[in-house]
Parts: sequence; C-alpha cells; structure tokens
Amino acid sequence: MDEQASIEEAKRLASGAFGLELANAVSSYAAPIFWVRSQASDGTEVNTSNGTAFFVDFGRIICGVTAGHVYDAFREEPGISSGCRIGPSTVLFNLRDRKISRGRNIDICTFDVSRLEAESTKARIISPSAWPPSAPEIGQAILFAGFPGHEKRVNRLNLEFGRFSGAEMIESVRDLDFSCQVDRKHMVPLAGRPLPEPGYDFGGASGAPVFRVHRGDIVHWELLGIVYQCGQTLVELIKMARADLICEDGVVAA
Repeated sequence: MDEQASIEEAKRLASGAFGLELANAVSSYAAPIFWVRSQASDGTEVNTSNGTAFFVDFGRIICGVTAGHVYDAFREEPGISSGCRIGPSTVLFNLRDRKISRGRNIDICTFDVSRLEAESTKARIISPSAWPPSAPEIGQAILFAGFPGHEKRVNRLNLEFGRFSGAEMIESVRDLDFSCQVDRKHMVPLAGRPLPEPGYDFGGASGAPVFRVHRGDIVHWELLGIVYQCGQTLVELIKMARADLICEDGVVAA
C-alpha cells in the first residue's frame, strides 16, 4: 500500500465509529483543571482560567500532571488562596501546597493527589505497565485530548468544558520534547462532529496527555508526553514534553 493509500485508509478509519471510540477512550484520561477568577452573582457569567490535567499511578504514589505554565499561572493568580478544581470534583486542589516538582527546563508540573481525589475527577488513572516509557520516535502515531477554555459552557450554575482530541504523527524529536504539525488538509471529522473552524483556539489544552499508538491485533496505547504549546491556527506546531522525564517519585528530571 502506497503512502497516499495509507493516509486515505487512516482517514476512513478515523471518521467512523473506530475513530470516535478511540477519541473517547483517550479523552477519558484527561480532565480540565481550572479556577474561577470572577463570577456574576447569578452564576450566568464565569471568568475562568484553565488547562488540562491527568493522573499517573506509579505504584508507590499517584501524581497529577499538567503543564508547568498552568501551575505558574495558578501560583501567580492574585486572590486565589483556596485552590483550583479538576473536572467535576468538589475537591479544591491548592497546587502551591501540592506541587511535587516543576521542571526547570521543560514545561511539566506534577502534584500530589490521593487515589480517592483522583477518582473524584472522573478521569481514568493511567497505570503504566513499566516506567519510564520508551523514547518518542519520528513517524510514530500519537493521540491527545485536552480542554480548550473557550469551549466551556455554564449550565445551571455548573461549568462544563468541551474537549478537543486529535491524532497526528511525530515529526521532530529532541532531548526534552517532540512535536507534530497540525494540517487541515489531513483533518477528518469524527462521526457526528464537525471540523473546528479555521483559527480554532487550542488554549486550555496545555497539560493534555499524549499517547503513543501501538497497532496490531489489539490497538493499545501508552503515555508518551504532555502538551505544553499549541497556538490558535490550524496549521501549526504542537509541542509536547517527554513523559520519560518524569521519575517514579513524581520529580521532573529536567
């Protein structure tokens, strides 16, 4: 099968029930992490800041993971002393107190959570069979899912965050990160969902988990990275920090 035929076959699979099922599975590991900056008295207008977070069970500890700049924004937010929320959980996560490690040279932050707290967010906990994962390689297929902030909705005084998921191929690998190019000409809509408009704002997807896809008789995936840079156009570079820089004690080793 030539390259163009392979691309067309991938598009056909992605646009059908298989693509939707895969997107739903990957999205189930992610949750929006957010804090309220201001709110109307009737709750109909809410000004928030948000990113994306996920959880990894290393055996001895479970830690939350998000982008380092999401932690930085929370830490520097004036007047936010109680904490942020993750998904539908009512727990207030004060990242200032819970921080395990903030990368010095790479945009990753890990923070302390209990199993019950992680489960309260409704995000599935990633339980790797071995750690660290193998290094990313150019040409590998990856999946990611996050929560762009502009997709949030206020529904009966509750916040609901819409998600964005995608699949791409790794185009560049460096010591601390890897990247892929998002190109509209290769995009296909998931079943029952339209393509995002040109200029779609990815802001809020930082901290999203990135998975390597293993194809065979059974399709499965492993954690490979964390989204830390994604802009506001659909022909752009998405940069992802390498997950193998996180040690099993939650310390970011770079």
